[in-house]
Amino acid sequence: MRVVVLSDHPGDMLQTRARRDTGIAREQSRYEDALARHREGVDRTRQARDGARAERRWLAWLRGVLAVRREQRQAPRLIRRDHRHHETRRARRRTV
Repeated sequence: MRVVVLSDHPGDMLQTRARRDTGIAREQSRYEDALARHREGVDRTRQARDGARAERRWLAWLRGVLAVRREQRQAPRLIRRDHRHHETRRARRRTV
């Protein structure tokens, strides 16, 4: 008796999912590293600002306040690439 596999669709789907999950985990790791670097930078800027205030260097303190705000706005963003979401949006555009 010979077994001929016609399709291994569930197996292919599992392999695809595993590859995607690995990519997502790698992206998440990069994001967490970038976020840690960002937080360290914000902490350094805050320390410089606080030191200027303690020494009553008011102009330096004001520059430090603005620098902390600027650093906080430049936080890294996690970009999620969900292909299924894009496919559904395209499908909706076609039907409308």
